[in-house]
Order: sequence, then C-alpha cells, then structure tokens
Amino acid sequence: MARHLPMVAALQTGVITLRLADGGTIYIAVAGGFLEVAHNKAVILCDSAEIDKEIDVDRARQALERAVRQLQTFEKGIDREEVRRAKERAIARLKASGAL
Repeated sequence: MARHLPMVAALQTGVITLRLADGGTIYIAVAGGFLEVAHNKAVILCDSAEIDKEIDVDRARQALERAVRQLQTFEKGIDREEVRRAKERAIARLKASGAL
C-alpha cells in the first residue's frame, strides 16, 4: 500500500486475499467491517474473520445447506435477512477454504 492515498471503505461479507512478503497467500473469510488505508499500511476491522486453514468445511457446508433450505420455505418466525446473511457467511467461508 506504499504511497496509497488515505481512505476508509466499508467491507461486505466475502474473502480477503493476504499476500505475504515470502510469496505465500492466506485467504480470510470476513463478515462485514471496515478497511482503513493510511501511512502506508492497511488496517481491517471486521465483525468476524476466519483464516482459510482454520475453517471447518463440513460445518460451513451444513450452514449453507440450512440457510438455503430456510430461504426456500416460508416458515413463521424466521428472520429471512439474518438467514440471507448466514448464507453469505457460509459461502465466504467455503470460498476462503478452497472448497467452493
């Protein structure tokens, strides 16, 4: 981020790619937050973050299946917006893990 203009941006649920100085790459599933770029560095503040190697793929698949099933029905008492966000988080986790 050398010589980058300062900025602040809102983050959506998704995957952040972190490129390491040694050439390695880490994928991180995030659920919302903010990115601040200033003084030649980037700072990310997010609601949740999971590193690719720490993601439980089976659990993420189950969460995705559950959310899809709930969105296809019209059961009373289900917060459809929360279920939609759960689906987005599960997809981000699966993408970060390389399973999707």
